[in-house]
Amino acid sequence: MQPVMSAISVPAMAGNVVYSVTNDNPYPLQMLFGELTLTTDATVANRQPKLGLYDPSGNLFMETVIGTDITASLTTKLKYLQGVYRETAIVNGAVQVPIPNEAVIPAKWSIRITVVNGAAGDSYTAKFMTKKYEG
Repeated sequence: MQPVMSAISVPAMAGNVVYSVTNDNPYPLQMLFGELTLTTDATVANRQPKLGLYDPSGNLFMETVIGTDITASLTTKLKYLQGVYRETAIVNGAVQVPIPNEAVIPAKWSIRITVVNGAAGDSYTAKFMTKKYEG
């Protein structure tokens, strides 16, 4: 199989909306890296963005979380990277979030973004670079 680079782009979403994308290819996708930008409104609550991997039946298989909460009135970038340690503080508006080395999204599986305590006035966008294997 020849690898082909492929991007997953998440449009602007309200913070209280769960976004899900399914790998509709007959081949697995390898997640290389990504970035989620969350802008929180003034509503007091600690936000906790989560990236989950779900099987075709909707069962959670793996979930990444950051090591700190995101408070109100902030714009924060979550940098999803292989081989990094989970940061417990936001540094210069960004926080590193580890993803497993060679993380794979099998065919018909999905990734889901959830912002725990997300408010309607919050917003997020995301981009992920994947490697797609085609026969």
